[in-house]
Amino acid sequence: MTAEDEKDSKTKQTTEEENDDDEADLDLDDDLTPPLPLDGGWGWVVVVASFLTNLIVDGTCYTFSVIYNDLLEYFQAGKAETALAGALVPGVYLIVGPIVGALANKFGCKIVAVIGSLIAAAFFVISAFSTSIVMMQLTYGVMGGVGFGLMYLPSIVMVGHYFDKKRALATGIAVCGSGMGTFVFAPLGSYLVREYSWKGANIIMGAIILHGVAFGGIYRPLEENRQNRRRLRRGKEPPKSRIMETIAEEKRRVRQMSVGSTNGVVITSDNEVIVVVGGNNNASADDSAVVPPQNKHLLDVVNYTGSKASVGSKRSQLSGSAAADLKRELAKPFARSDILYTGSVTNLPEYKTQKDMTSYVQSIISLPKESDSKVKRALKLVLEMFDFSLLKSGTFLVLAASGTLVFLGLYTPFVYVSQKAITELGSSPEKASLILSVLGICNTVSRIFAGWLADRKWIDLLIIHNVSAILAGVATAIVPVLNSYELLCVYAAFFGVNIAAFIALRSVVFVEMLGLKKLNNAFGLTSLFQGIAVLIGSPLSGALLEMTGSFTTSFVVCGVIIALGGVICLPVRKIAACEKAREEREKEKRGIYRKLAAKEIEAQGV
Repeated sequence: MTAEDEKDSKTKQTTEEENDDDEADLDLDDDLTPPLPLDGGWGWVVVVASFLTNLIVDGTCYTFSVIYNDLLEYFQAGKAETALAGALVPGVYLIVGPIVGALANKFGCKIVAVIGSLIAAAFFVISAFSTSIVMMQLTYGVMGGVGFGLMYLPSIVMVGHYFDKKRALATGIAVCGSGMGTFVFAPLGSYLVREYSWKGANIIMGAIILHGVAFGGIYRPLEENRQNRRRLRRGKEPPKSRIMETIAEEKRRVRQMSVGSTNGVVITSDNEVIVVVGGNNNASADDSAVVPPQNKHLLDVVNYTGSKASVGSKRSQLSGSAAADLKRELAKPFARSDILYTGSVTNLPEYKTQKDMTSYVQSIISLPKESDSKVKRALKLVLEMFDFSLLKSGTFLVLAASGTLVFLGLYTPFVYVSQKAITELGSSPEKASLILSVLGICNTVSRIFAGWLADRKWIDLLIIHNVSAILAGVATAIVPVLNSYELLCVYAAFFGVNIAAFIALRSVVFVEMLGLKKLNNAFGLTSLFQGIAVLIGSPLSGALLEMTGSFTTSFVVCGVIIALGGVICLPVRKIAACEKAREEREKEKRGIYRKLAAKEIEAQGV
């Protein structure tokens, strides 16, 4: 064999190895494709578990009034102090939401929900042995709230994890548990208090809450792409992941590079400047040159694998611990920026710009740096949810203020409307508790209807969101003139319908006004503000009741506050449009500056 033949043979062999290398990396497609939601199957079992969890959590929170009078008599405490014991439960579970999100992302929704059920059940039982109102506040309120927070968020997240196209329906069914819990637990709690006293009622409630362990056990994570697995069984090749296609394309370009390279920057044969990620040149993994601008989100995957594998790495470098770790990260719920969105994702602009569901899921994935420890990743998620930079946004401030005001008055009707029936109308506790049942069943129907509306393109959901809060507030303000049991039931039905619509549409409105990428960040701050508002609301109404000796001031103030929450949100669309226009102008300016800088660098190079 001549030297020239030998050279040709080696060239051919190298080319074949390179092609094999490309195919090997592309074989990782299934490993590096985020698991797709099933939109059915086991997902419906998860929906049932979420429904029952919401039934227990919110049913307990909304029916505190059934033990309110017994606690007043037993502890001889003030109305505000006693109301605080009940307000702490929903207030704390809202405040700890972002921390629970980080824990669920690190340990899994199943473990977090099970532990939460055990904590809540244990402290509800312990609360029955409270010797003071302060002990009741700590056991029933604070620790019960922590347990409920660990139960509640995983129940919502898992529904979003299993559903995309049918998410509005699935979430609507799941959150109906809140209304059904109010409907069921109001008469049940009243019966338990009558038969076993408030202490026995709390012990039995602890046993009921313990069922959350079984519900949490149903939250099985999505760990593999079952759609691709079924296609493989039929002998069909799964669609190539855009992540791997992009990396492979960059590999081919890198192989065409010229000999010279400096500072991790190389010039390809087609005169394009790119950055080699993860090589020996200390390249910046943040440079957008690795991935085309339209696929900029894929940089997360390149950045993540950069410390263990370069763009042109061999399969063995990415198929070991790095690939396994990356696969786990892709399966985590908060890797998706839409995980807290309660509508169907097919209505999102981010979905409409993609060719299919696989492409959409990949486009909304964000990953931590591979070098970060697990603790650091969890802390980063908490910090992202408490993103105080959002306070610079007028749009966010208006939305957050709206939710804070509504939640400031939200729990007053749940606590005091039945008290009004007992003290002013002479109704029995059992009969008064049925007012809450009416509120609960109407709340349930409204949540289903709101979920249906969320998928209707011809409906302006922002108007429904705002008008619902205004109507709920106005109705609450006129409660003092409702002097019959039947009118209080009508009020409860009207309030339940409107307040449920407001709450159900919150995430949809946030996405419309702020964009999908900011949803998780906005969740943390709004949960914090709303939790604090709940802690203040019911005790404030109790203090006003003690000062005036009448329910009139409490309901009027509460109603005005709730209505104001809807009013201040009316101009939010115009505020958002102005902010967006300003951002576009700033973006255009930055683009001009970049072009001028690039021309200057080019001139210096020449």
